[in-house]
Amino acid sequence: MIATETRWKCKSCWHISVTAQLLRGKNPFNEADIISGCPKCKGVEGFYEVCDEPGCTTASRTGWKSGAGYRRTCDAHSAAFRKGKG
Repeated sequence: MIATETRWKCKSCWHISVTAQLLRGKNPFNEADIISGCPKCKGVEGFYEVCDEPGCTTASRTGWKSGAGYRRTCDAHSAAFRKGKG
């Protein structure tokens, strides 16, 4: 089973949000640009994508095709899949 929504971890407070929960607004320095903020600490543009394996909060580093669709996983879960354990 994989997480159905992309999850993001804030680099400031470590809060994990799905895309729809991120705060969005115009960049005050470039109105053509949209910036994202953390709903917990209000930090701006400091996120990394989290592994799509349920319960894992490690940064996703690898994208690959699986029988369940396209996956974005951390190194450990990518290696487990390649070894037939995932």
